Amino acid sequence: MDADIHSFDSLGIEGSRGMGRVDLQQWDGSNLPADRTVEFFWGGSSGSEIGGGADGFLGVGLKKSYRTPFRADDLAKDYGTGATWDLQKRMGNMDFSGIQVIILLIIFGVLVGPVNLFVFAKPGQRHRLFFTTPLISLGASLILLLLILLQDGIGGHGHRFIALILSPGEKKAFITQEQVCRTGVLLGRSFETAEDAFIWPVVLQRSAWTRSSASSADSDAAFALEGRTYSGDWFKSRSEQAHFAQSAMATRARLAVNGPADRPKLESSLEITLATAFYRDSDGKLWKAEGAVKAGQPADLVEATPSEFTLWKGELLALAAKHTRSRLDDLLDQRGQIYAEAETAGDFAIETLDSIDWEDHTLVVCPAAGGPI
Repeated sequence: MDADIHSFDSLGIEGSRGMGRVDLQQWDGSNLPADRTVEFFWGGSSGSEIGGGADGFLGVGLKKSYRTPFRADDLAKDYGTGATWDLQKRMGNMDFSGIQVIILLIIFGVLVGPVNLFVFAKPGQRHRLFFTTPLISLGASLILLLLILLQDGIGGHGHRFIALILSPGEKKAFITQEQVCRTGVLLGRSFETAEDAFIWPVVLQRSAWTRSSASSADSDAAFALEGRTYSGDWFKSRSEQAHFAQSAMATRARLAVNGPADRPKLESSLEITLATAFYRDSDGKLWKAEGAVKAGQPADLVEATPSEFTLWKGELLALAAKHTRSRLDDLLDQRGQIYAEAETAGDFAIETLDSIDWEDHTLVVCPAAGGPI
């Protein structure tokens, strides 16, 4: 490659697309070292150049300024110690209530001890201990289980931040999803996704509910994937856990701006309602939909102020972790785009465990194009 390897224009390549980015690397066409290739895309490097040394990655020196952010580092740091993730804050604080357990243990101790010895199996009837002691223990265990069910419930609840990037030209939707949940008693832990997906458990801030944190990893955790079926420790009972997920699905749904330039209308074919919608035209002017936008019902667009858009964007993106927030922040500054917040993700969500009651916070991004929906 004789041209500058970082010149996208000379090669006709789009360097940034949606939440993704293309990085150009020079390659001699023959030598592709597996260890350094994996290190570049997934691992980390402390050298001044990728791969270290004068050769750099694939035999070519590459400056730090062109380094691809390492996803392994992001997934380890964005949600754990020192991270600011408002989605997890939405879960609130919940302490384990041990007073009921303490009372139960006191009652159990009294029953299995003095009452058992002097009432149920008094002198001359000690053989009854072989029956009364197991029955008292069984009763206490059942009551303890009932207390756990009443306190924690079955299933769980959680929050999902979903970035839905529509690509009408490809007739696809690209989904990036971050989710956090707190579970009670889980009667089943396996789940199956409707589409092929990348799902990764992430490390959270340390708490009484967190089984895996930055300072205390759960080394006994086991994760299994067969086809689209996930099993193992993706979800655990009575704990707080989070996941990062990405997927793509086929769809003809899109958003379009039609009508006169001074009185545009926003039309949608999405089966989800858009509570708030903004449009940044090719001149950089901002517009906002009057009221909610529903499928097949054109909504009038009125002029919006930059401060109004910035406030809305800031509140919504605060729910995303650092890496996702950074990518979306760049995307939401582009012209000729429609940005919206949906009341729910509908069928676009990457569904995991169905016993979790999810609350969605959905961002929709779609290139603005005219024509019939």
